[in-house]
Parts: sequence; C-alpha cells; structure tokens
Amino acid sequence: MNVRPQPPSAKKGDAGVASSAPKLVDGEVVRMETDDLSVRYGESTFGIRNVTMPIFNQRVTALIGPSGCGKSTFLRALNRMHDLSSDTTVTGSAYLDGENIYAPQMDAVLI
Repeated sequence: MNVRPQPPSAKKGDAGVASSAPKLVDGEVVRMETDDLSVRYGESTFGIRNVTMPIFNQRVTALIGPSGCGKSTFLRALNRMHDLSSDTTVTGSAYLDGENIYAPQMDAVLI
C-alpha cells in the first residue's frame, strides 16, 4: 500500500496537529472529515475518487448506494484498513478531531 498524505491546509493546523477549537459547519461540530480522499487499485481502477465530506459529532451518517460503488472502500480508508501487500494507493486526507490520520507519526518512524 502506498499512502501519500496531502499537506494539511492552514485551517487544520500544522502537520496534522489538531487545532484548539473544534471545527463547526452550520453550528455543528465536525468529528471526522475527508478532503479529496481517493483509493486506487493498480494503475487505473478507483475504489473512491475525490471524496470530501464532513461527518458530524452525535449524528448518524449512512452510506447508501449500489453494490460496488465504494461504500466499504470508504470505510476501510477511514479506518486505515487497506491490504499492505497490495498495490493500493490512498491519496488525500482524512481528519479525526482535526488531526490528519494519514500524517506520519514521529514515534512510529524507524531509522
């Protein structure tokens, strides 16, 4: 799996660090958010492409669609559950409480 995190925007804080105040959209707290999240298998097959959406705190969010439209792929991308031995590529960003879940963690780097 290739994970290519995009640089976080200024509104999200530096290097995936959560900001001090929760993000609000129409007065509601955004708990999780995706920004141009895409999952590609091989060279040309996309599971999901450029998904940008807020997921609100204390709200039920339903993913509805026909078989094969990317519902499970989207959930696996949010949980970082892609097969590490495959040629899967994840681009874009996913944030949990303002922190980029795909940002490199310094305590996980081996030298």
